Amino acid sequence: MPCEGYTVEDYKAVLDSNLYGTVEISRRFLPLLRQAGGRIINISCTPPLSSSVSFSHSPYVVSKAGIEGYSDMLRRELYRQGIKVSIIQTNTSHLDANVNVKDTADKQLTRLNCQGNEMENVYSNEFIQAFINGCQVRTKENNSLTDYEDEILASFISALTDRFPQARYVVGSRKTRLLSKLYHYMPDFFIDKFLMWNLSNG
Repeated sequence: MPCEGYTVEDYKAVLDSNLYGTVEISRRFLPLLRQAGGRIINISCTPPLSSSVSFSHSPYVVSKAGIEGYSDMLRRELYRQGIKVSIIQTNTSHLDANVNVKDTADKQLTRLNCQGNEMENVYSNEFIQAFINGCQVRTKENNSLTDYEDEILASFISALTDRFPQARYVVGSRKTRLLSKLYHYMPDFFIDKFLMWNLSNG
């Protein structure tokens, strides 16, 4: 669904769970973490370049971007207190029990169809088709936890036990890890064009 198709309530529903839940849990446990010298590990998703969800579900993307920023702030603020903060980035739905990819995609397509001509008049056919492709790709990519359980477990162990844990651990295929690295060095216009081309071509 294009951004304007979502209501504030749609954003709040996702932010309450993904972002505000993370903030509240961190706040409540910080006193105990200081006493025990614990660590914080938050779950996010891979950068938009390697994630089809980035095109068709803006509330989810906003919530995960918020987790990234919040985790970065925590890591810098808590460094001198001995509390290390890491982010494990996965492919959209590997660890996110709050997102039923097929149901979400179906609901978005239904809402898009209800808005019909209005959306078609505003957005190009290419844009609408890319959105539909994005929903279809997300359904196909609804991988189970077992697909990357060894890599996920290794990331958690590293984040918990390494003397100098990474700020971010990227979990996924070779393509996902490569695109995640390149994402930070590519100009925005290239990323935008790549996303449109990738989704338009299924």
